[in-house]
Amino acid sequence: MKLLVLHEAEGKEIARGIIREQLKGLKVSSREITIDGGWAASGSSLGGGMTADARVIAVITGHAYESPWFAYFAGLCRGRGQGLIAYSGRKAAVPKIFAKTVIPLAGKKDLEKRLPEYIGEWAAGEKTWTAKRGLLDMGIPFSEASFCGCVTAKNAAAVNLFLQAGFSANTRDSAGVPLICLASRAGDRGLVEILLKAGCDANALSADRGGSALIDCALGKYCGIAELLLKAGAGVNVKSKDGQSALIISVGLGDEPFVELLLKAGANTDEPDALGASARTYAMLFNKPGITELLKKYAAK
Repeated sequence: MKLLVLHEAEGKEIARGIIREQLKGLKVSSREITIDGGWAASGSSLGGGMTADARVIAVITGHAYESPWFAYFAGLCRGRGQGLIAYSGRKAAVPKIFAKTVIPLAGKKDLEKRLPEYIGEWAAGEKTWTAKRGLLDMGIPFSEASFCGCVTAKNAAAVNLFLQAGFSANTRDSAGVPLICLASRAGDRGLVEILLKAGCDANALSADRGGSALIDCALGKYCGIAELLLKAGAGVNVKSKDGQSALIISVGLGDEPFVELLLKAGANTDEPDALGASARTYAMLFNKPGITELLKKYAAK
């Protein structure tokens, strides 16, 4: 990060004061640039100081707003989507042409308050841009559809970049399926961990099956992922569109480890599905003695 502090001759001491008093504790490098009468000839070379990680503070003295150098740097900042701090030490009207770019600050108190915010916004913007550039270098479009596709494709590196760029961990694909369900269906424990850490809703319901990620795990027999979801607060008795809970599904699949995990988490053994049958009913109907014993064991508790 680098701040360019621009000033005309009469603003030199003000600029040095900003660097000495305001920027010292903010952990950013700075460069003081004096704009002299040779601007017309040397302006483009000074503009070379505007590297990708640079931002601008302009000390406003005299008729700076009307000067070519100010218009030049304001144009560079606007083209990059950056704000330019204009410090005058007093209230001064900003010309309309610069209104969308310039952040006018009238005194030291304004500067002390706004600079940390400005640098924080700057750092966040750099983080987003770095992530976006990383995705583009990987040939991945910067879109929600691509984000969802990377989850399905188990591309953890790209998923991390999308999250770093500010995409929500609660994003859904075009069919209304939450990322946490996509990751669970893919059986990717690492991605589930990433999404949970990023704050996704462990109980989000998919629009296609109407169930949660826990139900998707039951269908895929992903007991380890289910354990993560339960620790993250996933509801153990959530039902899918057809009224089946994760327990009923795991009983039907004969998945004893999954059944035991759900029973330990407090799954309801007698809650019926849309056909009126419960997990206990299915265990007896499908002649699954091991699961029947588990149901008895945890029911007793």
